[in-house]
Amino acid sequence: MCEISVVPYYDGHLMVRDCNMFDKVFWIFLPYVEAFKHCKPFFLIDGTYLYEKYGGVLLIAVAQNGNRNILPIAFTIVESQAIKVALRAEDNGWHPLRAFHAYCVRHMAANFMFHFQSANEKMYLINAAYSLSKAGYK
Repeated sequence: MCEISVVPYYDGHLMVRDCNMFDKVFWIFLPYVEAFKHCKPFFLIDGTYLYEKYGGVLLIAVAQNGNRNILPIAFTIVESQAIKVALRAEDNGWHPLRAFHAYCVRHMAANFMFHFQSANEKMYLINAAYSLSKAGYK
């Protein structure tokens, strides 16, 4: 399934008739949606910036099965701030108790390395984040 959104194309201040410009796209593969029923009851969204003439952000919603394998579920290309705008909307259904937000340990570790450049201390951060007990966290 795929949905594409376009907006009118403007040449300066003049709208060009019979011409549209790409706005955003969303697509899913139905077998992945079916497989999601057998995954852990959460998913995460990750993204990567598209550069040069394309711009925007490619977002991917992924889930994890019982063997910790990752399953892509849905894909979208949007403006760079679109996910933040969508999450701020009051009527979006992405607020507690229906949904909870968490930080990605991989991104936290990458940011930690960028600022502090200590591989040894990065491992402490990762180990604490993945700890299953308070003792392991400490």
